[in-house]
Amino acid sequence: MTYDDIFGAALALTLGLRTMLAEHLLKSLDAFKQMVLDDLWVEEVEKRVQEVEQGVVTPIVDPTNACKCWVSFLNPTYGVLMFTL
Repeated sequence: MTYDDIFGAALALTLGLRTMLAEHLLKSLDAFKQMVLDDLWVEEVEKRVQEVEQGVVTPIVDPTNACKCWVSFLNPTYGVLMFTL
């Protein structure tokens, strides 16, 4: 089946079905984007944990700071951290 076949079949749907199809396609794009962002965030957290373990940064426990980083799901011994160079 080609793109033109799929597009033609989609255009042949009723307005309600085309709307549902469009909504599902858009949601699938949002889900993919969120998965990519989730993966990038995990990579960043892992990088920061490694920096703490190597002594590159000094962790400061500060539960009131808006820039805190939650890494306890990777290593509960760190808890809530803010990183400084």
